[in-house]
Amino acid sequence: MTWESLARESARIWRCLALPWLLSLRLVAAQGGAVTGHEAAVRAVNEFGLELHRALVASGSRSNLLTSPFSVASSLAMTHAGADGATLAELSGVLHLPGRQREAQESFRHLGHALRQAVPSNGPVSLNVAQRLFGSRGTTFDPGFLNLMVMVYRSPLERLDFSKPVPSAARINAWVASETRNRIRDMMSPSALSVDTRLVLVNALHFKAPWQEPFAPKSARPEPFFVAPGKSVPVPTMSRRMHCGLKDMGGFKAVGVPYAGGRFEFVALIPDAIGGLERVELGLKSSMWVELGGLPEREVELHLPKLRMEPPPVRLGVALRALGLRGAFNEPPGSANFGRMVRAPEVAPWISEVMHQAFLELDESGTEAAAATGAVMVATSAPAPGGRPPVVRMDRPFLFVIRERETGLVLFLGRVTRP
Repeated sequence: MTWESLARESARIWRCLALPWLLSLRLVAAQGGAVTGHEAAVRAVNEFGLELHRALVASGSRSNLLTSPFSVASSLAMTHAGADGATLAELSGVLHLPGRQREAQESFRHLGHALRQAVPSNGPVSLNVAQRLFGSRGTTFDPGFLNLMVMVYRSPLERLDFSKPVPSAARINAWVASETRNRIRDMMSPSALSVDTRLVLVNALHFKAPWQEPFAPKSARPEPFFVAPGKSVPVPTMSRRMHCGLKDMGGFKAVGVPYAGGRFEFVALIPDAIGGLERVELGLKSSMWVELGGLPEREVELHLPKLRMEPPPVRLGVALRALGLRGAFNEPPGSANFGRMVRAPEVAPWISEVMHQAFLELDESGTEAAAATGAVMVATSAPAPGGRPPVVRMDRPFLFVIRERETGLVLFLGRVTRP
């Protein structure tokens, strides 16, 4: 299928199916049903993202770690739109989504709109969020499900021949690379695909922003970073006086460094004790992300290590099962129910794996970050006082997020144990 025919097919789906879907929303509202804004989706992403981070740490990821809670949650929310029965309830619980399917999907639609509004086309910050369905040839998908994918996620359907996993993975990776400015290139492994693959639901995310107060170009100098008590390594570190959010949170300090335009910020949680990162991670609550939106601003002398994080693709299946997502993975056999996704009763799909990859580069000019997630589904058939400003050194393992200030959405979540 050519790009032009793909666009025409997406437009056809929109014309045929959008009106009934919108009318159903109006009917729910008229009957007093809860049609939320973006708040439910933001809460779901942030709570799920923190739990996924902890699960990955518990599974052995003790070194640097980088994920996009928004990317992973968005891909799984797309599967949520096709789930039913106990599988729907399980996905709602693990993702912290509202119990009513329509309400949850409507909230993600509002969130997508809020993110597009947060990034003017002529502004200093760029944010690209893209979704696509890659479906197997010959599988008949439910029109209502395809409607939701277009309306909520702007996600058209592209057909692939999954009996040829190598070219299918290459096509998915080429699409992801184009949407992430070539930062994510090999997220989908051919080994994750097979003749039994029915659908791959993909989210791609790219973010680039300059600092509100940039560091001098090429000004980084080696400073000690304490990888453990009594043990340090020299790392290139940027420093300057600037206005940041700063608050002592009891056991750690929260430092918010704004990007140009003021809508996004990099927030680091720095333990008071060297070696205290895991204690901070275990004690965090998702409500903490709300508190980060109100950090009092003051002038500080900030020391921030340059970062480049480019971990290989990771399979999230084990961590997701640890969070309770088992029926969706068809455990025990026959328990998965994605009846709203396909029409053929003999096709009973389930999630076989969730692939994820993220990228981050942080330097004197600002930050560039990207992520992609693919859910693979198979079926067998305040002003500072005078004097010297406080010195803030990110010289020990710390946690960080990149968040959108107005919604509170966490786009990226990471831990740095060794820059």
